[in-house]
Amino acid sequence: MRAVISHMIMVHELPFSFVEYELFNIVMQSASPYYERIGRTATTKDCWSTYELEKKRVQELLNLVDKISITTDIWTSNQNIQYMVITAHFMDMDSKLQKRVINFVEVLPPHTGTCVCDAIYKCLQGWGIEEKVWTITVDNASYNESAVRLLHDSLSFHTTLPLEDGLSEIKSIIENVRDSVKWNVTFAMLSCALDFKQVFPRYQLRDPNYKCLPSEDDWQRVEEICSLLVHFNEVTKIISGSEYPTANSFLPELYSIKEILGQKSKSVEPWMKNMGQRMQHKFDKYWGSSNLLLSIAAALDPRNKMTFIQFVFPVIYSEKEATTQICIVHDAFFKPINGK
Repeated sequence: MRAVISHMIMVHELPFSFVEYELFNIVMQSASPYYERIGRTATTKDCWSTYELEKKRVQELLNLVDKISITTDIWTSNQNIQYMVITAHFMDMDSKLQKRVINFVEVLPPHTGTCVCDAIYKCLQGWGIEEKVWTITVDNASYNESAVRLLHDSLSFHTTLPLEDGLSEIKSIIENVRDSVKWNVTFAMLSCALDFKQVFPRYQLRDPNYKCLPSEDDWQRVEEICSLLVHFNEVTKIISGSEYPTANSFLPELYSIKEILGQKSKSVEPWMKNMGQRMQHKFDKYWGSSNLLLSIAAALDPRNKMTFIQFVFPVIYSEKEATTQICIVHDAFFKPINGK
């Protein structure tokens, strides 16, 4: 019963003194006359014991797998304290996708690539999984590029970064809205802010210290940015699905992103054109050479076959490179292996 109570305390973020509430004890003793009152000190110890037990179970799961993908995110609380959450994603012995938060730690400013790299690497070492890391996904903060580079040198794994690099073109606008709302998910923040744009001027009237009211021109740009980021949001939902096969959808969705970026790169608005070009450059940089597994997965989809590869590669690659990459995928299917 004490173990269950400790879970309740932590899951619902209740105070340790909850177990001393009079009505709680009346309920417990009504349910079982054998229930004995416990104090906050004993409950604190029970919570630590439960934590250690759960940590041991997670460690046993991690010990059984060979490849682990890591995602990280840094966000700021309402108290202006910055935290990093590190999540491990892996397939268990029953081929089921598992997700576990393996660290939640305060990251003291200023944030640098070295600081973030050290925090992640210390976490991986603590769990003994530094040699099992398969991929790592980070948010779009500028220091993450150097952090990933340092991790690459330490762990020898390949990594990709998000496609939101071009958002630096409207950095001042995003910071104005973010300072008002205190969110760090760019699309969710901006789209929600749009719904409540009329509140911002009223907030300024009530708070003379509020100095970052977005202008009408800012709001117009925010609307255009949301019309772009909504595509990234939808693609992320599609390829992140864990209850259905997704590998065959990666290439079609990447193609749609490439096509959108191509359109934005030719925008008549200079700021949108610059942003689109920066994002397209980042796309081309991290896409690199053909990811053969994604291409094979797409071609094996009976709705696509090799016809789809021949259609999208000229968009993703230059004309010469597209021909080469199409041949690579074709040979993977048809080229004889060991003369057979």
